[in-house]
Amino acid sequence: ACGGCFGPQQTVQVVTDHRMVMAIHADESILWDQIRYTGRPEDFSWVLPVRGDVQVMTAASAFFDELDAATAPVLQAPAACPSSSRGGFGLAASAGGAAAEDRTNGVMVIRTETVGPYQAVLLRSTDADALATWLRSNGYAIPPALEPVIQAYNDMHMDFYAMRLRPGEGVQAMQPV
Repeated sequence: ACGGCFGPQQTVQVVTDHRMVMAIHADESILWDQIRYTGRPEDFSWVLPVRGDVQVMTAASAFFDELDAATAPVLQAPAACPSSSRGGFGLAASAGGAAAEDRTNGVMVIRTETVGPYQAVLLRSTDADALATWLRSNGYAIPPALEPVIQAYNDMHMDFYAMRLRPGEGVQAMQPV
């Protein structure tokens, strides 16, 4: 599934960086996700379609920093070649909340929780229109053009994990999850 960052259309907001790493196992999948964002902190929101028992926690930024360092290209001069006077480059990769179920207007709130600087909610609905309405009425700016996407994931019986920055948290507080 692919999530999305949403904000009011009249505000200037930019996802400046979005990095993801996935580990897929027979019994679980793990997604590390880091979003860097500019704009008003209260306008940031992220919605991800999910299935199964979802556990979300903050991750260390150092994970992505170390991964970048371990996989960054390294330029190395070639070994001296006695039969050629030409120089050159060589490119080598360096290896190196609680389950309080609350049904409101066709939407079931499976769980609400605080994850680091984020407020988060796990939602389920059999009605994609009701889900979009719930998200909008709870401060998530869902453009009408994305309603068919919500409908498609809803048709696959996906739940939706929605996150936003807690009041008083700035974008500099954003952490990977």
